[in-house]
Amino acid sequence: MRKIKLGKKIYDVLTEEEYGRRVTLNPDAAKDLASDTAIVKGDTVYPISPNNSPNSIGVCKIGPVLLYNKPDDFPFKEDYNASNIIDFENNTGCLREAIEKHARLASAERNILISKDNIYNVNIKETDTPEMKLFKEALNKKSIDIMSYKPRFSSDFSNDIRVIQGDSITFGKLKKLASILDMNIELTISDKENAPNPIGEVLHAQIND
Repeated sequence: MRKIKLGKKIYDVLTEEEYGRRVTLNPDAAKDLASDTAIVKGDTVYPISPNNSPNSIGVCKIGPVLLYNKPDDFPFKEDYNASNIIDFENNTGCLREAIEKHARLASAERNILISKDNIYNVNIKETDTPEMKLFKEALNKKSIDIMSYKPRFSSDFSNDIRVIQGDSITFGKLKKLASILDMNIELTISDKENAPNPIGEVLHAQIND
């Protein structure tokens, strides 16, 4: 696994040969790879784009050909240098090296997540269930750019956004979304007033990772 931060995204990095093998095995993979994958060629990392963009650093598949663009006047060209790749495949076996690489990746992701260019705000409705209202309130208070979290959702992003905009949520989905969005969910069980056969104490548990 190789990763690199370019702009506001974390990309998987493939060699040209690795990309070719994936597309040969599954031609439909080319579309998926164009969202969060880059190709390293020489000393430059080129994000894969579905369209040819001569004014940006990137690579586009046109038929059987990969067309690379690297304009001289493109800003932040140094970010696209292959030396910025976080390479988890080329480890010496040293635990410290692995920890440092994971720390670099976590730092890169954090820099993206704390950027607040497009604040996502979800509408809280009268028809929302109590747990959905609470979740939406917490999400709005985070003042995040939801698109920055998209890689964490994987292929479920569009469906999960529809769930977030709905008026109810399952227990399992609440746990999943809370973990993706760095929230802790706690469950409290206690006795109702004058309950027969009381528990006798208040019980707490954290229910998501």
